[in-house]
Amino acid sequence: MKKAFIWCDNASKTNFISTILKEPDRISFRDYVVKYKPKLSIVHSESHFENIRFDEHNNELQIQSNDIPVGVALFADFSDNEESADQAYDIDIFLLSWPYKSSDKIHQIRNICRKNLNENKIKNISYKVIFFYDLYHKTSSTDLENIDVSLQNAANLICQEIADPVVEKLLEFSVYQNKKNFMDLFVGKGKILTAFDIISFQTYYKWKNENFDEFKNDYDLEMIVCEDDFLDAQNLNQITCFSSVQGSKNVIQTYADNYYRKFFEKFLNIVKELYIHCIEPICFWNLDADLKILQNQIIKLYTNEFADYCKQFPSIIACPYSEREYQEVIKNQYKYDIKFYGKISDFLKNIIVDFVFDYLNRKEKILKNLIDLKYK
Repeated sequence: MKKAFIWCDNASKTNFISTILKEPDRISFRDYVVKYKPKLSIVHSESHFENIRFDEHNNELQIQSNDIPVGVALFADFSDNEESADQAYDIDIFLLSWPYKSSDKIHQIRNICRKNLNENKIKNISYKVIFFYDLYHKTSSTDLENIDVSLQNAANLICQEIADPVVEKLLEFSVYQNKKNFMDLFVGKGKILTAFDIISFQTYYKWKNENFDEFKNDYDLEMIVCEDDFLDAQNLNQITCFSSVQGSKNVIQTYADNYYRKFFEKFLNIVKELYIHCIEPICFWNLDADLKILQNQIIKLYTNEFADYCKQFPSIIACPYSEREYQEVIKNQYKYDIKFYGKISDFLKNIIVDFVFDYLNRKEKILKNLIDLKYK
């Protein structure tokens, strides 16, 4: 039985263990950690159901899971006495979360390795430094490039700070994002990885040729908006009729607000599906978080686009009090409804297409630059 001990702060430790557990058990696990700060042991189970048991006498949380490899036991300590974990382990796992350069943790790595060297334990222990791509951790930056540049440099920076060639040779580096990477912690010799080791040269260029380069040609929103009646005259008339704008202080803005409430969520879901279809073959990051960013930016684009559009009119147009006057002035004389149709059509067919393509293009440039660095 290989015994592995996790060294890191409690927040990262909790998030790391949560990636292994099934959804219903994550809440129970987190509750135990917050309430008791227990010692933890996780071992393999043949059952598809996880078993969580708390030994109150020893303050130990015991978990059995079939996501743990056979012959492996995982240990952690959530108390304030982590440094006292002095029993023999076969694997020391040093978990580092972004930005992957905590001096305290780097010194801990050096001290533990050096201590075992001095006690002649080194031949029996593996030392794995895991760069944890923590999806639970909220940072002030959502910039994909920042995280992956940090990953590119992290191993070298750690070795420079450790400044001990003997210890450096003992360390194995890898990236962990979810339990799909879990077996890599226990099987085979590690290597220095970045997130882009998940993506091969061939995978990148296949995606670029088959997905990215064809995206704008295949992204035929004109066909989509017509097939799904996003610009159907009868539907648009519902948002520009007198009863839909009665009492409005700004008819054009009310048209935009009405359209957003009635159609935009459905349209946005289609845009996201097209984006997923394009990016999924190459995506190794948190796609849900990426989609949330894309959605928020498109909503902001819509809001800003129609706020600017309203400013193009010489004055704010309020809805007349009578339906007859509304029909004569707003629709027949100034044709504001027709002008709005033209604007929303341009937004759906062109502005959104350019925006999403630019969003993808920024991702492609980051991928291309780092693939070039990897294979230069």
